[in-house]
Amino acid sequence: MRLSTRESAVLRAVVRASVEQAGPVASRCVAAACGLGLSPATIRSVMADLEERGLLMQAHRSAGRLPSEAGLRVYVDSILEVEQLSSGEKGRIRRAFRGLTGDPERALREASRILSEVSEHAGVVLAPKVSETPLKSARFVRVQPGTVVAVLIDEAGFVHSRIVSLEEDIDQGDLDKFGDYLNARLRGRSLTELREYVAREAEEEAGRTGRVLVRLLSMARAALEKEAETVFVGGRANVLNHPEFTDLRLLKAALQALEEKRLIIKLLDRTAAADGVCIFIGGAGRQSLAGLSVVGASYCAAGDCVGSLGVVGPMRMDYARVVPIVAYTARQVSQLLDN
Repeated sequence: MRLSTRESAVLRAVVRASVEQAGPVASRCVAAACGLGLSPATIRSVMADLEERGLLMQAHRSAGRLPSEAGLRVYVDSILEVEQLSSGEKGRIRRAFRGLTGDPERALREASRILSEVSEHAGVVLAPKVSETPLKSARFVRVQPGTVVAVLIDEAGFVHSRIVSLEEDIDQGDLDKFGDYLNARLRGRSLTELREYVAREAEEEAGRTGRVLVRLLSMARAALEKEAETVFVGGRANVLNHPEFTDLRLLKAALQALEEKRLIIKLLDRTAAADGVCIFIGGAGRQSLAGLSVVGASYCAAGDCVGSLGVVGPMRMDYARVVPIVAYTARQVSQLLDN
């Protein structure tokens, strides 16, 4: 949607003022903030035009205006000017990861915490998917008769474990040999590729006499079948600090989205194919995200995007400040994983 210089300045002023005031913005306030030297009456006329185009809304007849979901979309797509993080904020983020080289899972937990603290919203980190990340090694451990834990380690250093129940027990010696057998054939395969390989091997061995190998391959297929998303969430309680969530309907939707995580995961997944930071606003087609926004970016290891992280907060979010926080944190996580 194309806006005139005057309309852009007024929309920018309304968004910035609504972030600071956490409420409707009056024309007098916009006149002082937009820097155009226009009278409040002229500003009211421009605001009325923006409201007619669906970019502003009026909560009450006597109240000022608020940016609508569509207005915020136009703002972040064509008006937003991202701030620079201060040296203090950068140092605070860097210090959060100090000493965590070689412990990627703890680093991701720390990323969710520091995102929430610096942004004052909820921080969310989606761990690498073992189905897409090259695997480094596989090991199978018998924990009790008929129960085995499959331990998969990917190239980024993340450990993924699966519990498998067996109809017939397998001793640890056979499990160790099978682990060596599988590791010799991994060659950086992802979980998806490993599943296909094990399925082919199982079919080929089914007609042979290697009964133990057939059972081990069957066990491996069961271990590789399911993949759970690993998500770290920090600062859920920050949701309570924002005035819009005094509306119990919005509060319930926000807490449900952070608890279930499914919709947030889908949005963060989309950052893998994007260049830079992605901003998802509101609940169009995603009712449980109504009133919320997600600012996300992907992080990398060995040159490949392996996971995503971001901030979840109200639509009235200070995007100019949150975007660089997310971008800088993603870069720090990428550097840590590469080391």
